[in-house]
Amino acid sequence: MGYSMMGGFLAPELKYAGYDKVIFRGKSPNLVYLWINNDKVEIRDASHLRGKGAVETAELIKQELKDPKIQVAAIGLAGENRVYMASIEQGRSSASRLGLGAVMGDKGLKAIAVRGTKDVNLARPAEFMQLCNEVLQYIKVRAPNLIPEVMPILAGLGSPQEMAHVDEKWHNRKFHVGKRPHPEKRVLDQGNRREVEGESGDRAEAAHQLLQLPMKCGAIISAPDFPPT
Repeated sequence: MGYSMMGGFLAPELKYAGYDKVIFRGKSPNLVYLWINNDKVEIRDASHLRGKGAVETAELIKQELKDPKIQVAAIGLAGENRVYMASIEQGRSSASRLGLGAVMGDKGLKAIAVRGTKDVNLARPAEFMQLCNEVLQYIKVRAPNLIPEVMPILAGLGSPQEMAHVDEKWHNRKFHVGKRPHPEKRVLDQGNRREVEGESGDRAEAAHQLLQLPMKCGAIISAPDFPPT
């Protein structure tokens, strides 16, 4: 059993298509990809994508289906060959933990392509917007004030809080430079923060908040003699 995560817009696109999750059982005898277009769901041949990288696969599928707005999660050669550390790539995001790309490869699943154009209807949109704004206000206060006397990855806010049940210390401090530089620093992504003034009952506006990421979930790593990455 594996647990992995990725960013990007595949999940919101899936929600806009009308689905909360996709479950794959068994495996295909041939290489295929899944195409979800709102209520229309197809398993399509992917033999022409064999040996293609994940990024190239995504672009080829968008061209094939004639829609650049399609969100695609795909595997490359590593996944096809069941390499244990194979990832699943989607946009600029990656599900890299525990080699789940190898699971897709073993199932003969090259990619998952999704296009959703439905509305997301919230039962209480005004209340949802209010809660979003409360979280944003909390971030303003909490982000610059780290919890003392705990390991840096748990002292701030962000995705590490979702992984408190896993020892993530190696992930942030065991780089080839010995440890992550300045692990005590936390950066709030001002560009991604989006506040909504007043209380709005507009369902589209509330649903749009589902796509917003109020905190930065990346880090810049600097190594001697190399540019920052």
